[in-house]
Amino acid sequence: MTDFNELLLQVRAQAGPLCMVLATFLVIVLALGVVLRTACSVYNGLVGGREASAAVPMPSLGGAMLMMFLSFVLTFVVLFALVWAATALALSIQLNPSELMLYSGLGSTVLYFVVLSILLALFLPAPIFRTFIIAVLCVPVGILLCVLFFGLLWLASTVFNFTFPAFEHLRTAR
Repeated sequence: MTDFNELLLQVRAQAGPLCMVLATFLVIVLALGVVLRTACSVYNGLVGGREASAAVPMPSLGGAMLMMFLSFVLTFVVLFALVWAATALALSIQLNPSELMLYSGLGSTVLYFVVLSILLALFLPAPIFRTFIIAVLCVPVGILLCVLFFGLLWLASTVFNFTFPAFEHLRTAR
């Protein structure tokens, strides 16, 4: 019985950080789903509305979240294999590690857009070129969402007079 109590105490001690990680992950995937839906809406607005012949059907929020999650997982798996192979190749030709990180970062960005475009083409009945445009439109929409989020966070911290230690450190670092 004492082993069970010790296990329960260990689970209770680890549950808080685990819940925070899962909640953060859920918020990020939700935000990416909103970004994808907004990018589809922007694209449909550019081509003449959602009833236009070149329009792309709008995914549901759950579907958009699933597509973004799957594209991250697939990109991670493919990128892990590519970075492993590139690291072995870089070590054989004695490439600088900083150059390796730069090349792998650029490659992962391009790879993410390709994987997202392919997944969008599979899940939405749209050609690959249209889905690539939607994947590219996700970038400015995501930037605007991030700026809006941090602006709201700053406004809330100003109005309710609470601080974040990381933000306070940035002010004193100047």
